[in-house]
Amino acid sequence: MVSRGNLQEMKSLTVLVIDDDERILRFAQSALKLSGYRHLSAMNGRDGLEMARTRELGLIVLDIGLPVMDGWEVLRQLRTFSNVPVIILSAKGEDLDKIKGLSLGADDYLAKPFNPDELVARINAVVRRSQGESAKARVGVVKYDNMIIDLKEHRIASGNMESKLTRLEGLLLAYLITNAGRLLTSEDILSKVWGPAYRDDDPLLRTTIYRVRAKVKAVRGTDDLITNVPRVGYIFKKPSAKQEAACPVREP
Repeated sequence: MVSRGNLQEMKSLTVLVIDDDERILRFAQSALKLSGYRHLSAMNGRDGLEMARTRELGLIVLDIGLPVMDGWEVLRQLRTFSNVPVIILSAKGEDLDKIKGLSLGADDYLAKPFNPDELVARINAVVRRSQGESAKARVGVVKYDNMIIDLKEHRIASGNMESKLTRLEGLLLAYLITNAGRLLTSEDILSKVWGPAYRDDDPLLRTTIYRVRAKVKAVRGTDDLITNVPRVGYIFKKPSAKQEAACPVREP
């Protein structure tokens, strides 16, 4: 449940919409204004990226097919200096765009055409999730065996090996670790990590699990920690009693 104070704080954020279609810009700006968000706009990737460098933003809505600099390059460069939440826009049915966007650090995906209510609902969900992540990041580190997840720095490390995580990969892995040994349904994971509106988005979960497994393997040399239970969900391997005593899992 979002309190009235938290809702007011969310709506005081500035949303930058980067799209070269004037109709989309007007459409998005009207929806944001009616919902109480402040908003900015840019019609090409270079200008949008410069605004992201110089303005204090709460979220970016980013089209992929931009002139001067496409959305992929904007997202790549953005993630070198900012963790501001990003919702990418692309043509309906382009699942590969969704996967690529998530791998580059996008927080959500919205297919064109979309309606105002859907855009605002997605923005609200991503902002709530981001604010929840900020609270968890204050705890700092979640530990499992000899592996750590630094939620503030978005990284996973074991020994001298390290790999960067996207915001959602970090939240997913932290949730799995803090529930190690339990069978978690796909719906539960999606609801807790992404939000209730995402509880049926199995492709989103599978894609993110795949990437998390690869990064865990890169730092540990094995990817046997996450077990898929077909048509049900996932289990994260519970540490041995000795491991748990030496390095307890901490709730973020």
